[in-house]
Amino acid sequence: MAVNQLDRIGEFMTLREAARVKGSTPNALYRWLCSKNIPHSKVGRAIVVRFSDIIAYTPRGHKG
Repeated sequence: MAVNQLDRIGEFMTLREAARVKGSTPNALYRWLCSKNIPHSKVGRAIVVRFSDIIAYTPRGHKG
């Protein structure tokens, strides 16, 4: 039986999907979330965030 991973649920997305969208690693984005006290939640083993909350995040070395 195959199990599919959900990346987005409504306005929420997993940390892995958010990092992919922002061009970063999940670990770097997680550390930014914790240091800036950005709201995030844990659902099972997945951490979810709202895209509107991570718009300000820019990965190091990003030229855009």
